[in-house]
Amino acid sequence: MYVKVTGTVHSEKLVYLAKFQGIQMQVDEIRVFIPSKDYAVSKRFYQALGFNMEYVSEDLTLFDNGNCFFFLQRFYNQEFAENLMMQLSVLDIEEVFERVERLEGFDIKFEPISQQRWGKVFYLWGPSGELWHITQFNSHTNPQ
Repeated sequence: MYVKVTGTVHSEKLVYLAKFQGIQMQVDEIRVFIPSKDYAVSKRFYQALGFNMEYVSEDLTLFDNGNCFFFLQRFYNQEFAENLMMQLSVLDIEEVFERVERLEGFDIKFEPISQQRWGKVFYLWGPSGELWHITQFNSHTNPQ
């Protein structure tokens, strides 16, 4: 069942109404909007990481890699950017880590790969301070 919502409804009230009426939202995907301190630099950074630019305008770029999409926007708020965290699940974390190590010309930082009980992870801070949890799940813990 699909629900069309019009007007302004407080999100907690909407969730309550959906539960009360037995409605389950059908989600297709979620796309995050990432801020950029320097829009041109961030576009080059995400291309260097291996993302493709699907759509580009003066203020917004849609990046994709397989079935994963996100928007890069020409907007920057330091507090928001430095508190933004995303998880990127990959099949070969070592290959991604090596790609990050080879990046030049970007003001980024990253930590070494660490082993966790559920898989491997390394942390990458992008050029605007956004934090990526680059993750490779063990086959038995992959949430897919």
